[in-house]
Amino acid sequence: ELGRLLAKRGDEASLREAAELFREAMRIEPTHIHSRTELGRLLAKRGDEASLREAEALYRKAIALDDRQLAPRTELGRLLAKRGDADGAEKVYREILRIKPDDVPSRTELGRLLVKRGDTDGAAEVYREILDIDRDNVHARTELGRLLVKRGDEASLRDAEALFRKAIELDDRQLAPRHEWGLLLERLGREHSDPEKLRKAKTLYKEILARDKLNDGARKGLARLRDV
Repeated sequence: ELGRLLAKRGDEASLREAAELFREAMRIEPTHIHSRTELGRLLAKRGDEASLREAEALYRKAIALDDRQLAPRTELGRLLAKRGDADGAEKVYREILRIKPDDVPSRTELGRLLVKRGDTDGAAEVYREILDIDRDNVHARTELGRLLVKRGDEASLRDAEALFRKAIELDDRQLAPRHEWGLLLERLGREHSDPEKLRKAKTLYKEILARDKLNDGARKGLARLRDV
């Protein structure tokens, strides 16, 4: 617990002390999975290649010690994705979902990974699965909406607009669905010469700036629509 508290402080001296405490716990009890996972997290934050290699070895050993553990698998997936091993990261996330099918964070990471790989259909399916588990998941609604906008057909655009609208209804503080909906309305307004959609897009950008005065996307959106 002391190691975790020190790690939360975040300063260099505390992180070094936390790492030494986790190493000491592993020397006392070599099968201590929590210490391996927490030390791996600290090393992964360092970011240098040697630390990343050691973190990966720690996670893999923790998994080997207890195949049911999800925390080291989750951290391993993030680490592999960070190192550019998309295939390895996807395999880890799917292993987690085999163990715990309703694990929303792992599905979210998998969706993000598939988007980066260009597998938009696969990512869309993952975000739909998240919404089957958690209908109120604003992030999944927003990301699925983005993917549907990229498809570009009329039905997908209608579904995307409904997703953005519902995401805002679920959490009025959210900026991402507002911005994506604004971009979509701006696009449709120009394509169909529909001033009402353009005015609505402008309103959405203003709502974003009312909550975040420095939001660059909303500023640019308003600049594009200054004559509307």
